[in-house]
Amino acid sequence: MRTWVICVAALLGLAFSISATRAQPTSPGCGDPIKPNPVANPNVSIALDGNTAWQPRGGTVSVTVRGNGASLSGADVMVCFGWPAKGWWTTTFPERARVSVAKFDTNSVTYNVIVPPDLAWAPASWRYRTALWLVPLAAMRVMVSGGPATPPVDAQLLVGITYPPLALLLAAATVAIAFVVFYAFARNRGVPGKGLLLWMISTPNGVASLSQAQIVLWTFLIGAAAVYVMALSGVLINISDSTLVLLGIAGVATVGAKLQDYRQRDQADGRMAVPGPVLNLDQVGTATDTEVRLAWAPPTSGGPVTHYVVEYRVAPVERAADHPVWSVVNEPIVVPHVTVLNLMPGTTYQFRVRAANSGGPGDPASTDQIPMLPPAQVAADAPGQIGGLYVAEAPTIDEVKLAWSEPDGAPTSYVLQYREHDTVGAWVPVAPAPTRTQHAVTGLASGVRFDFRVAAVNAAGQGCWSAVVTSRTLRDPQWSDLVVTGPGRGQVDVTRAQMLFFTLVAGLFVGLKVLTSYVIPEIPQGILLLMGISNGVYLTAKFIPD
Repeated sequence: MRTWVICVAALLGLAFSISATRAQPTSPGCGDPIKPNPVANPNVSIALDGNTAWQPRGGTVSVTVRGNGASLSGADVMVCFGWPAKGWWTTTFPERARVSVAKFDTNSVTYNVIVPPDLAWAPASWRYRTALWLVPLAAMRVMVSGGPATPPVDAQLLVGITYPPLALLLAAATVAIAFVVFYAFARNRGVPGKGLLLWMISTPNGVASLSQAQIVLWTFLIGAAAVYVMALSGVLINISDSTLVLLGIAGVATVGAKLQDYRQRDQADGRMAVPGPVLNLDQVGTATDTEVRLAWAPPTSGGPVTHYVVEYRVAPVERAADHPVWSVVNEPIVVPHVTVLNLMPGTTYQFRVRAANSGGPGDPASTDQIPMLPPAQVAADAPGQIGGLYVAEAPTIDEVKLAWSEPDGAPTSYVLQYREHDTVGAWVPVAPAPTRTQHAVTGLASGVRFDFRVAAVNAAGQGCWSAVVTSRTLRDPQWSDLVVTGPGRGQVDVTRAQMLFFTLVAGLFVGLKVLTSYVIPEIPQGILLLMGISNGVYLTAKFIPD
């Protein structure tokens, strides 16, 4: 009898225990199905930190659970990952994530969630991708149960899963594109140097600059690192103070080196050393009746050359006193050659050239006597020589408007010609021939100096050419102006290159953030300081002459 009583009591206890277990709510699991219309719990809300909305496998996602006025004491959090299916309720979450508390308040808890390193590859679905379909979006299931989360809260969020090798490739491609663009700019503008890096760090005198090499290294290294980290996180990173100081030091060194080069002196009185004499001054080709072309080699001694002074005079006659007057070619000459125009036909001249800088001109180098050809023969009844050829209006990018006075001889038309200044190119006639005393020459290259001359024509023939007039077309801005300074043998201004590079990187990621999150992001303090430093270095460099 006692045995039966014991058995019945045991069965009753077991039944009570089972019923009590069934009565207690069970915690949700990763394998639980998602209900199409889950029960809303107004006591608990879940939010994903937008700064961690993109993470690689093994990265940390920040999730905040708020109690909405209720204490979160006793609440339990579970996070699972999977790839979204066509319908959320059919999505499976095979990977459970590690969760740790990052910040705790009475009504709010922030959790660090580690993206499972073993998360499978994203399925080939274009629906759940962002950033030009490069970043797949994983489903992150956040389940909160217990305490105020009764009934349990089951939220599904989207997290971008980035791929470190792809981010590294993007960073390398960004730097490579920047280098190629700067190389193209430098080569187009005649910056001296062989090879991609030397074009970036070369000065106008063809010397590789250590300070420029330093700022190029740190600019692109930090820039590549920023692109890499931002490609993984999807947000503008905050540049550390030490990094900003490093970039500032490199920028100051570059500006200081430029200032030192400019102030380089080798005389006790503080003046810049004048250049030495030019070498191999000689006539090029055959002189015409009104012009002669000269060329020379830059000096190999003395201070740096900024320009040349070319002078001419009528050659002295034998057994007569020297002609004391030297006339100066009134145009800027920065290259070692010049075509001297509007000389007197049949006259013999002597020329001399001096290299110069801010310290003054150096010793002159002179030519032998050079005779001009006699004046061209024209018909007796041909029109007279045109006088007063001038540029009538301010030139445009591709047009120069000329005007002149009508000569004697009743001209019926005019022959107008042009050529690029200080070249050996042939004169190009303007067609159709002008019939009035003004004409606009169109289709010219921008930013180029041109020579113009005109002659009158009637039934008897063509008259003498007018004096040559030189005018420069308005320069058409070029993209290379953003980073290259100086005409001809200029240099890549690394302060400009730095400012442009960081501006484009920041602008690219701000635009990407707007496209993917539909909000204008906050610019981190470090990025603002970085832009301030690069702009400050660039502005300071502008006050130092090249």
